[in-house]
Amino acid sequence: MKSNPAPLPSALTRTLGLAFGALALSLGAQAATGDKAVYEHARAQAKAQYETAKAQCKTLAGNAKDVCEEEAKATRKKLEAEAKAVYEGTPKARYQAQVAIAEADYEVAEERCDDRSGDAKDLCKKEAKAMLSQAKASAKAEYDAVK
Repeated sequence: MKSNPAPLPSALTRTLGLAFGALALSLGAQAATGDKAVYEHARAQAKAQYETAKAQCKTLAGNAKDVCEEEAKATRKKLEAEAKAVYEGTPKARYQAQVAIAEADYEVAEERCDDRSGDAKDLCKKEAKAMLSQAKASAKAEYDAVK
């Protein structure tokens, strides 16, 4: 039986994911490459969303709290990485953003593995690591194709 390192997302994850997607779309739609004001605004929004999400995590306990906090951190990292990629507007910046996003997803998946024990936990961590490696390889291939 194959274990899944990333169970169905929580309501907080879905909300943060929607916010992430909306911000990324708005950045792409309204930001010209190199627009520092838009970049700084996006970073401020990422920080505010992080603080709100982290405050919501305080109501949880145990690994659920740890996962919640890791999701909040990951969302902030993703938003900041996307904002930087749009701001810099280079293939290298886009590659770096994709790697940062993959690493943030990995950290969340790895934290979720802590709910398991024994072989299931080991398998979960291996699968999370494999997903990270695959995402990094995909980002590298995309970068190599456009540079």
